[in-house]
Amino acid sequence: MADLRMRAEAKRQAEAALKAAALFRSLNARFDTFRSLTVAAHQFALLANREGAYAALSEAEAVFDDAWPPWLLTSLIFCRVLFAYLIEGDHATAKKLADAAIVGHRLGDSFYGDRCALMLPSFDLAAGDFGSALRRCDEILASSSVEESIQLRSQTLVIRGAALVNLGDVREADATLRTACTLLMHAIGPSTYPYCYAAHLLALQGRLADAARTIGWIDERMRQLNRDGIPPIALSSYRASCDIVGPALSPRDRDKYESEGARLSLEQITTIAFPDE
Repeated sequence: MADLRMRAEAKRQAEAALKAAALFRSLNARFDTFRSLTVAAHQFALLANREGAYAALSEAEAVFDDAWPPWLLTSLIFCRVLFAYLIEGDHATAKKLADAAIVGHRLGDSFYGDRCALMLPSFDLAAGDFGSALRRCDEILASSSVEESIQLRSQTLVIRGAALVNLGDVREADATLRTACTLLMHAIGPSTYPYCYAAHLLALQGRLADAARTIGWIDERMRQLNRDGIPPIALSSYRASCDIVGPALSPRDRDKYESEGARLSLEQITTIAFPDE
């Protein structure tokens, strides 16, 4: 339950990981305790739960054995990257940690090495360097890793779409996010954060009613999930879409469209955002 690849609620996964860690700890199973704690640290970071993430990460560091295979150290560093980025808001430290994890790992050699590489364009987005984010995404998409992992490909495409939205390339952003949202739904299940970029794109396209519906859908999802797994840069795009839609629609129309969006399913909001061409 803790380590499901399909998207489950992060809070449930974190709780399951702690339960697993307790069971393995009672058996003196050090390796499995470590793996359970890194999963817990990962999920708590997504929840921006500082206390939970710090406790799990600290114990994982104490349990870690230098004799274990290198990918396990990379998995630990990846958790540190997430902690620095999502909880501390320290992008410089997160980037240094990610760069260190990638050293010695060609892209494609390690699951966690690939995930650290994927964090780099995320840091570029946060820094406003959208051109660099786009170049890094294209490098990842040209690698062999994406042929083996639909999850890596879909998440890379989401970041690429975000960069294109911020660069104002709405046509290419539409094509990229259209593919990304469909792939991500199949890779990890329902996810909110890509639609923050979709809402921004719709607003830039002048599709204000559809942007407002998407904003309403996002608002409802955030009420349900407490912003579970939504990175800061996605929230920035969400706010940018609100800033465009708010003054452009009357309060009555905005409330009407947002209320409509709040009642829609993921499949319905996807069809609205990306209608058949």
